[in-house]
Amino acid sequence: MIFFLKAAALLAGGNKYLAHVVIKGVKGDFEPIVLWYQDVYANINHLMSLLVKEESPEAVTNVLQVLKPGLMSKEEEVAQAAIKLYLKLAIDLLSLDLMAPATEWFFCENGGLFACLVCIKRHPETVENITTMMVQFGASNMFDLFTAEIEKHLTDPLEYLNHVKLILRPLTDSEYSKEEVNTLN
Repeated sequence: MIFFLKAAALLAGGNKYLAHVVIKGVKGDFEPIVLWYQDVYANINHLMSLLVKEESPEAVTNVLQVLKPGLMSKEEEVAQAAIKLYLKLAIDLLSLDLMAPATEWFFCENGGLFACLVCIKRHPETVENITTMMVQFGASNMFDLFTAEIEKHLTDPLEYLNHVKLILRPLTDSEYSKEEVNTLN
């Protein structure tokens, strides 16, 4: 019962306290946050069954939004754990035909794409995994992703070019993005 009360307290107030803890750590300690992301990953099948049972696009976007602060964490290990979780979520959501609300969340204002760009800025060494995540969540909109969506978040042309430059190498290594580029010809 105490666990549920603590969970409710963390999620109260629009998830702000949880976001604060995930981004800044528990008194500077990030180990509990990493363990939390690992626990969610270990129980992803149960989470997916709950999402299917709920039959609500909002449930999908709520879960994705609650987990988003990990991408913006000041600790790279937390960011990597969050990325790993999102990569698995994308695969599972696609297999359950729940990717539409996930893609909508990804492209919404302050959604997943915004968090990915923050993650690249804070932890440039995550760019390969973040690019994979961007491809998975933005797969149906790759052209828009790079021609309009990233630019919405990075209005400074130099910052936009720097991010695209970082993303370009892992993107060219992706088989999916190569196929997507070929369909544009």
